[in-house]
Amino acid sequence: MKTKLFPFLFFALGLVACDVVDNVETDAGTDAETDVETDTESDVETDTGPVDGCWAGDFLLSEEADLATIKPYTCIEGDLHIVSTALQNIPLPYLVEVRGILNIADNPQLTSLAGLNALTSVASNHAYGEDLVIRDNNALKSLAGLESLTSVGGDDWGRLSISRNKALTSLAGLESLARVGGLNMGVIYIYDNDTLASLEGLETLTEVGVLAITDNDSLTSLVGLEALTDVGVYLDIWENPSLTSLAGLASLTSVGSDLTISSNASLASLEGLEALTTVGRDLTIKANASLTNLGGLEALTDFGALAITDNPSLTSLTGLEALTEAYEITIGDNEALTSLAGLEALTSVWNLTIESNDSLTSHTGLEALTSVGGLRIRNNTSLTSLAGLAALTEAYEMTISGNTTLTSLAGLAALTSVQYDLSIFENPVLPQCQACDLVTQLQEVDGFDGMVTCYGNQEDACADTCGL
Repeated sequence: MKTKLFPFLFFALGLVACDVVDNVETDAGTDAETDVETDTESDVETDTGPVDGCWAGDFLLSEEADLATIKPYTCIEGDLHIVSTALQNIPLPYLVEVRGILNIADNPQLTSLAGLNALTSVASNHAYGEDLVIRDNNALKSLAGLESLTSVGGDDWGRLSISRNKALTSLAGLESLARVGGLNMGVIYIYDNDTLASLEGLETLTEVGVLAITDNDSLTSLVGLEALTDVGVYLDIWENPSLTSLAGLASLTSVGSDLTISSNASLASLEGLEALTTVGRDLTIKANASLTNLGGLEALTDFGALAITDNPSLTSLTGLEALTEAYEITIGDNEALTSLAGLEALTSVWNLTIESNDSLTSHTGLEALTSVGGLRIRNNTSLTSLAGLAALTEAYEMTISGNTTLTSLAGLAALTSVQYDLSIFENPVLPQCQACDLVTQLQEVDGFDGMVTCYGNQEDACADTCGL
C-alpha cells in the first residue's frame, strides 16, 4: 500500500503547488497593474497642494511639462525664468515669493498672468539688477493675475521693467503694488508697449527712485499715477507720440534730480504738474511739437537748470510766473516764441542763454531781472532790440552775437557792471557806435577793464575811433 500511495501523493502535491504559483502570479500581476494605473491617474489628476520649503536655486520654465516640478512650491530661492513657452497663462497658484529675478519674456501665446494670484513679492537683492521683467509677450493684454503683488525689490534696490508687449493696453493687475525699491534706488521702466493707453493699475504707488515712460505709441495720459508724490532721482517722459496731457501727476511735488519731458509730439500743455515745486537738478522740456506754453508749472520755485529747447509751437513761457531766481536757464530753438512773458518775477540767474529763437523780437518778460552771471543772447534772427532788460544792472560776462536784425542796445541803459568779458559781434545791422557807447558807459561807472570782443557789426563813424 505504501508503494502505491507515494506516487499519487507526489502527483497531488504537484497539482496544488502549481495552482498556488499560478494564483500568486495572477494576483501579483493584477495588483501591479492596478497599482500602476492608480498611481498614474493620481499623478495626473490630483493636485497634492503646496510643499514645505523653497525651491533651492534658479528655475527655467520653458515648456508645460516643467510646471509639474515647480508648481507645489510657495517660494523660489533664486531666479524664475518663464521664457519662450507656449503657455497661455502661468498656473503657479501657490507661489508667494520669488527671492531672485522673475523674468516673463518671449511667450507669444501668453494672454494672461492668471495663476500668479498668490504672488506678493519679488526681490533679487542685486544692486542695479532686474527684479521683475515682463517683456516681448505679444499677446499679453493686461497684468491681471498680479493683484496680490505688493513689492518689487528690497528696501533699497528694486527694478520693474515692462517693455515691448505689443497687445498690452493697461497695467491693470498692479493695483496692490505700493513699493519698487527705495525712494532713491527703485526703478520702473515702461517702454515700447505699442497699445498701452494708460497707466491705470499703478494707483497705489506713492514714490519711486526712477520712473521712465518712453516710446509708448498709444499712451494718451498718465492717469494711474495719482498717488505719486515723490520721484527720488529721475522722471523721464520721452517719445510718447499720442500723449496729450500729463494728467495723473497731480500729486507730484518733487523730483530729486532730473525731470525730462521730450519728443511727445501731441503734448499741448504741462497741465497736470500743478503741485510740482522742486526739481533738484535739471528740468528739460525739449522737442514737444505741439506745446504752446508752460501752463502747469505755476508752483515751480526751485530747480537747478531749466532748458526749454526745440519746441516749435511754443509762443510764450506762461506758467513760470513763480520763478524769482535760478541757477541756469536756457531758452533755445523755439521757432514760434515771440516773447519771454512768464518770467516777470525773475530777478536773478547765474547763467541765462537765449539763442536761435527765430520769432523772438524783444526780451519782454524780463523786466524784473537785475543781475545775471553769464548772459548770452545769440542767433535770434528777428530780435530788433533788447527791450525788457531795462532793470539789469550787473553781469559777470555778456555775449551778444549773430542777431541779424538787432539795431539797438538801448535796453541795457541801466547796466553798470560787467566783471569779466564783453563780446558783441556778428550783429550786421547793429551800429558799432552802440557797442562803443556801452563800453564807455561801463568804464565811466565801474572802471570796466575786462576783455572786449567786438567785430562784424555795422561799420559807422565809430568804427575807427572807439578802439573796438
